[in-house]
Amino acid sequence: MNTEENRNEESFGTGDCVQQDFSSVNENSESDKCKPERKSRTGQKACILSCLVCSLVFILLISSVVFYLYGNSAFQCFVGKCYFFGRFGAAQNYAKSVEWFKKSAEQGEAEGQNYLACCYEYGCGVDKDYSEALKWYRKSAEQGDSAGQNNLAYLYFTGCGVVRDYNEAVKWYRKAAEQGQVSAQNSLACCYMGGYGVTKDHAEAVKWFRKSAEQGGADAQYNLGRCYEDGYGVNKDHDEALRWYKRAAEQGNKDAKEKLRQFASKQDK
Repeated sequence: MNTEENRNEESFGTGDCVQQDFSSVNENSESDKCKPERKSRTGQKACILSCLVCSLVFILLISSVVFYLYGNSAFQCFVGKCYFFGRFGAAQNYAKSVEWFKKSAEQGEAEGQNYLACCYEYGCGVDKDYSEALKWYRKSAEQGDSAGQNNLAYLYFTGCGVVRDYNEAVKWYRKAAEQGQVSAQNSLACCYMGGYGVTKDHAEAVKWFRKSAEQGGADAQYNLGRCYEDGYGVNKDHDEALRWYKRAAEQGNKDAKEKLRQFASKQDK
């Protein structure tokens, strides 16, 4: 800005000199005539140089931001999710999503590790590989990612890619559930209901079903309704069972819809 102001001031000065000097300056004094012009050219050069410097700084700034983002593990995971779900103008492309999840995962991003594991588990953009899924779920889980913990627990519970181990499943379900992971809370409750990896405890099952259900977990809402209908861990309560079945059905839970149909059929009789 200062350069521009100086340039404007010199231009005004040049005009005054031209009007005054032509009447008083010797016509042969070429050097005096040229002085104002030289000052103007100097100002122009300084302005051009200043603009070039500003442009260079701007380009370097943008470049550094781009390089930072594309090298940032969280941003790489974000790009992967854009391709995975087809969001923010990106066409759904599982192979592309795997490329970005892998970049993120290899830098230690827990969420990227979990998504990469999901791709290996379900064969999205890569060949299905439970051993690779297990490896990346474990890396994510060990960093405290609740989704990774929940998914690792599922592999141990079902025996996919690893020897089935209910104790290990409960261990990881609990870690995720204690962080508020909705699916893990429902799964941990199921373990208590069936005695998988823990002593059967219906009251403890109801506790975890409720935590998940109150966060909007449709499966947990249905399961909590079952507990109230049949008296598992709580006193039988038809109205409370109906309330939770309705909440689950509103989210599309098919079992809950069937329960509501059965309730309606009984009332009609």
